[in-house]
Parts: sequence; structure tokens; C-alpha cells
Amino acid sequence: MRSPTLRILFAAAIAGTALAAPAVASARTNFAVSFNVGDVAFAYRDGWWDRHHHFHHWRRHERSWYEVHYRTQYHDWDHSRDRDGGWHHPY
Repeated sequence: MRSPTLRILFAAAIAGTALAAPAVASARTNFAVSFNVGDVAFAYRDGWWDRHHHFHHWRRHERSWYEVHYRTQYHDWDHSRDRDGGWHHPY
């Protein structure tokens, strides 16, 4: 016969898993922009230059969000199209 302690631990593990599942599911539905738009010097279809001259590729949903909210500062072509790699002004 199994000990009552093992039964209690097993039941607690199952209950803990069931309680944690809704938290994980709700975390997936939340969306946040994962970059500071003030750091963007130039934005292109394939990524963006920060003000320290580092190029970053867009992460999921960032490009479309930036394009909608900062349309006048977004260039709808790849940064490699320009000879200077899309870095137009030194900061």
C-alpha cells in the first residue's frame, strides 16, 4: 500500500499544474512593443538603426506597429538598398 504522503504530493502536483495553465495561456495573449521608439534613428522594412549606429532586425510585430505609428519615419525598403546601408546622418 502506498503512503498517504505520496498521494498528497501527487495530488498537489496535479493541482499546481492545473492552476498554472491559465496564467501561461493569458501571458501569450498580451503584446508589448519590445524596443524604445526613441532609440530608432532610421527604420526600414528589414530592421532599424539605433542612435548608436547598431542595426537591429525587427522582432515579431514590431515592424507593423512602427510602420503604423511612425509612418513618416519608416522607409518601405531594405536598409541595404542604399550605399551607406541606410545610415544617412551621424548621431
